[in-house]
This record gives sequence, C-alpha cells and structure tokens, in this order.
Amino acid sequence: MNMAIHFIGDIPRFVRGIKNILKTGGRFVFTTTHPLKPITIFDIKGEKIFSQKEILTQARRYLKSGPRTTFNIWTKQNDLKLFDAPISYYINHLSEVGLLVDKFIEPRTKTTIEETDNSTTTFSRIPLIYALGARKI
Repeated sequence: MNMAIHFIGDIPRFVRGIKNILKTGGRFVFTTTHPLKPITIFDIKGEKIFSQKEILTQARRYLKSGPRTTFNIWTKQNDLKLFDAPISYYINHLSEVGLLVDKFIEPRTKTTIEETDNSTTTFSRIPLIYALGARKI
C-alpha cells in the first residue's frame, strides 16, 4: 500500500482484514508520510517562517493519534480527512493481530540539490516518508 494508509480511519479493523487475506508467510508493506514531516516542510523552505515554539508544537503532535482535515487540491476546500498516528500505533496494531513487523525503513533524505545556476538548495535530513513491512506468522 503506497502512501494511502493515512486515509484509513479504522486501522484496527483494517489490519484484521489484512491478516485474514494473507497466507502464512504473506507480506504486507506500506509507505506513508513520516509523522515529523510538518517540521521538514518548514526546514525545506530554508526560511524562518515559524518560531521555535511553533515548530515544537508540531513535533509534539507526533505522539497523538486521530483524524484531521486538511486542504484538498481536487475540491479546493479543507475537506480532505486524514488520520495521524505515530509509527508505534501501526506497529502495535499489526503485532496485536499476529503480523510480525520485520522491516522498517526511513529513507535518507537528500540534503542538497544542485540548481541550474550552480547554486545548491539545502533540505532537511528528517525523513519525509517511511516504509513498514510485516508478515503473517
């Protein structure tokens, strides 16, 4: 499942369904945005748009699970429902139904990109996404 699990509001029910359709040894892998991505967005811009307090507020959201609504590029309104959760939320629910989490990858974010005018742009080292893999035992 690529970049879609954060649209699912009932993860416990979803992972029970995954377990039911997997054969023994079968794998479930998903990617999603990293919970610290909001901080990365501020860092990528390279501008001091937000105070340290505002960035810490974003970081504190990391351990909170729950729905939120954000801007929808298709409807041009704030009506896109997402479900925020820390990484442990997914790991715990996969484990509770008997899926063994055996892979966790936080890809290294490229920190500089060469521009056409021989300058470079610096990006955050905070991962933008992560991948998690589990198998039915």
